[in-house]
Amino acid sequence: MSDDLGHVIDLCERGAFAEAFAFVCGLGAGPFPLLLEALIHTRQADAGTARELIDRALTLGASPDSDSLILTAMIFRELGDITQAISFGLRATELSPQDWRAHVALARAMAAGSSTRGQEHEAERAARRAVGLAPEEAFAHLALGEALLAHVSFRGRVREEAVAALKRAAELAPGNPEIQKALAKALPSDDSAPWLGCLALVALIAFFGAGHRLIEMAGNGIADLLGIERNGADDTPSVPGILILIAICVVAGVVVRVIRIRRRGDRPSVAIGRRRALSRDLHFADEESVRIASAAAAAVVCMVPFLVTGFLIASGPDDAPTPILSLLGVVALSVLGWSAVRWWFGPGQVWRALRVSRLLTVCLLVSYILMIGTVLLSWAEVSDEGVWNALMVLHFVWFAAGLVPMIIKGRLRRRRAESGN
Repeated sequence: MSDDLGHVIDLCERGAFAEAFAFVCGLGAGPFPLLLEALIHTRQADAGTARELIDRALTLGASPDSDSLILTAMIFRELGDITQAISFGLRATELSPQDWRAHVALARAMAAGSSTRGQEHEAERAARRAVGLAPEEAFAHLALGEALLAHVSFRGRVREEAVAALKRAAELAPGNPEIQKALAKALPSDDSAPWLGCLALVALIAFFGAGHRLIEMAGNGIADLLGIERNGADDTPSVPGILILIAICVVAGVVVRVIRIRRRGDRPSVAIGRRRALSRDLHFADEESVRIASAAAAAVVCMVPFLVTGFLIASGPDDAPTPILSLLGVVALSVLGWSAVRWWFGPGQVWRALRVSRLLTVCLLVSYILMIGTVLLSWAEVSDEGVWNALMVLHFVWFAAGLVPMIIKGRLRRRRAESGN
């Protein structure tokens, strides 16, 4: 595999596509030559033909071997279909767990999609496994460098180790353009990362500080535009307007996602099904991955009361909207949330997460107590300002407490990534 693939890649990099096609034709029939042809079409930006060739290759004969799975993962990564790339990389590591190339394919696919999927720790884990199996292979060190650079915390020891891994890859394969490009990309911007981190922190604080008010203003504007009357004072937030705003944001997000999938030449329903299957494989592969996923979910759960019942407190005891709407919101959000999680991860996985992670259980319990307690106090028309001030403090404290699961998740991910097994 390595010689033929390396020759095809070298020809493509020199722009000798006709010669590359002629070389592949000389290899005869079979899945692997078809996949090499698909790689050439990928390098020519012909995604449609590449996908057709991949489908033909994977339906020939028996189940694809490790070489075919590795090359398929590589092609999908170059096509930008990270879900498929990770999926085939996982299949390759399961079929040949001692093949360093399989772990490289998986690591590079995960690193390529880590900005949107948060799988940089899994990418690092796979890359360390590849380096452990083949310490003298340049692409194993390239995969480790890419995985480390994919971390959000792009600084300090992690960044230094990433550059060291890429330099080691360059020593093992001097003149390789892919490695040289990755190393050149990693070396600059020594001072930019801290400034970007500070700006991101300031933006995050500003967003959450003014978030409620901005949402209320936007919701009120939509309500006024549609002629929806508000109960109470003029500055009372319009619950229907806020719900319409949320619905618009959700629809806009779905439309953008569908357009992205269609531009890749894929079907949305098929792409969603593959992404769901991959999420199940990644997040519930073992108890450690369950703990990481549960910690991430716990951080989100801590933020829910601030978003769902925070406007009741912000409105004050006298101008608060009808609490029945908040109660219905809590019930609807619970039903939709539990149903969506069950549909995405499969039956029984939620209860498995609750059994494994006490952190998630505690966060869910406290969040429900905060939301239901706030609704009941509003329903009972409690007018004591001390009670409402205490509720406001509790909502803010619990929102900030979401940082704890995030820190725990980060430590779990680092421990898993550095284990390399």
